[in-house]
Amino acid sequence: MRLEQLIEDHPGWLLGIVALVTLAALAAVVDPTTGRSRLRINSSIWGLLPEDSPEAAFLHETQERFGKAENLVMGFGTDDVLQPDALRRVRAVTRALEALPEIRRVTSLANAVHIHGEEDGIRVGPFVEDIPESPEAIARLRDQVLSNPFTAGSLVSRDGTATAFLIELRPTDLRAYARAQVSERMIEAARAEAGDADIWLTGGLHLGLVNGRLLMRETTLLPVLILGAMSLVLLLSFRTLLGVLVPLVTVSCSVLWTLALTVLVGHVLNAVTVLVPALLTTVGLAYAVHVVSDFYTHEEGTRARRAAEAVREVRLPVLLTALTTAIGFGSLLLAPIPAVRQFGGLSVMGVVCATLAALTLAPGLLAVVPARRRPPSLAWTEGLAGRVARFAVRRRSLVFGGFALCFGLSVLGAANIRIGSEQITKFPEDSQVRRDFQAINDRLGGANPLLIVLSSDEPGTFKDPEVLGEIEALQAWLRKDPAVGVTTSLVDHIELLNRAFHEDDPEWMVVPARPRMLSQLLLFGDSPELRDLVDIGYQNTVVKVRARVIDSDEITALTRRIQERLRVLPESIDARVTGSSVVVGSALDEIVRGQALSILTAIGIIYLVLSGLFVSLRVGLVA
Repeated sequence: MRLEQLIEDHPGWLLGIVALVTLAALAAVVDPTTGRSRLRINSSIWGLLPEDSPEAAFLHETQERFGKAENLVMGFGTDDVLQPDALRRVRAVTRALEALPEIRRVTSLANAVHIHGEEDGIRVGPFVEDIPESPEAIARLRDQVLSNPFTAGSLVSRDGTATAFLIELRPTDLRAYARAQVSERMIEAARAEAGDADIWLTGGLHLGLVNGRLLMRETTLLPVLILGAMSLVLLLSFRTLLGVLVPLVTVSCSVLWTLALTVLVGHVLNAVTVLVPALLTTVGLAYAVHVVSDFYTHEEGTRARRAAEAVREVRLPVLLTALTTAIGFGSLLLAPIPAVRQFGGLSVMGVVCATLAALTLAPGLLAVVPARRRPPSLAWTEGLAGRVARFAVRRRSLVFGGFALCFGLSVLGAANIRIGSEQITKFPEDSQVRRDFQAINDRLGGANPLLIVLSSDEPGTFKDPEVLGEIEALQAWLRKDPAVGVTTSLVDHIELLNRAFHEDDPEWMVVPARPRMLSQLLLFGDSPELRDLVDIGYQNTVVKVRARVIDSDEITALTRRIQERLRVLPESIDARVTGSSVVVGSALDEIVRGQALSILTAIGIIYLVLSGLFVSLRVGLVA
């Protein structure tokens, strides 16, 4: 049975089939037993990278070897964190966080390792074993903390008004993290013990959680806003309630069908694919409006006959438009970025759903719902369109020139598009998540971790005092850069050990010049903290850097400056900068190339389709 005949003879059956499909789609999207959405969102930046990215592979390899530098950081701000009452609260917050089952380890001022010398040798223990009460003891603790390169400016701010809790989580993913409300429980536990101190929280999973909620809200809000705006346009155009409701119901169902397919194929929405519902709202409305508009042009016959005639007349242009749109989005399947490919695939499915809804649900509703034969005339719009068309034909040269000028200006504007990867700037400046990030970034040595990986083919290379001197010079250069907050390395650990061996005399805060003395220090001072900085063969080591800048351009500029400085290292040392922001920044060029390829491919395929349809290469080019 042809679609037009089904609409004319059995519109109720058609609507019944559509209703069953829509109910099934609703059950796929929303669990009917719990009322919870089955849609999942992954706001991680890793989905925006090429799957075979060597930079990402190198970062993961580095994190496996030297530990992941990007867990959560909680900040604690008060007038002076080194006063007895503040230290007691820091200790209480540490214990409260450690009690949470999702947390593997918490490093804070209450338990951070302090290497210092005593009469009988080196002692390794926490900075705060007993809360200092006397001014002398507090002053001694302040000197110890602020003279230690692993704590000064990072674990404790240099002005003493803030301290950090470095939180290592047990293995988890963003979905499990969000379901367990880990961020909320950490903040609640900390504030219960912190008194009037400020509590800040930042880190990859926490930012991902907040970003995921923002994306989910946008997934719902944007289509609603579009529907609201289009309702006014439809009301102005058709001046009837049916002319407003039919397109809105049609496009809403098509979006629901697409989301159901998203769930059924197991796709997780990301920062790119969350735009699909808003996109389909616009595309689907255009298809449905064609059907409604043509329906109102027919004044003879029953409502069902008029609806069938409307479908018969608009079916070809709607299908053609859908085909070219689907081809355009389908070309994104060639992109190297997984998220972009997923966006292309979901968009194609959405275009199919929007087309089916426009050619079935819209005429079905028009066939059964009472309606005027014709909406009130909008003759002024027809007159305006006619005048514009006549002007375009008579003044072709002027029109072509104007559009050429606009095209040239557009190319210049497009060439200046800025591509960025920073997540934090998408949040409002007054939002809690951004204020927390900024507080930790400003007070605690920067919130953007980078790693400089140094490697050698020779075992024991990083036991050589001359090589360690090169690393020390590199760190001195880094500390002069205003974009760098703090930096630590194997050199800092060795200097602490050497100072401890000489009764904490600051003059011995240096790398021993004799290799034998250096080897003895490393033998006695071997510890998990040391293994986070160098491998057991002393062939690979890492310089940890905390950057204060978050803007993509500034991170890229800092990375280039560091890479340029690394060229002066001995030829026997291979050096490389990595980190999440570095990896994403290096992928931006790949993203641009992929988008350009997709656009050119889409234009080429659409041109061939249109040329074949109109049997004219010239008309295909014009179209």
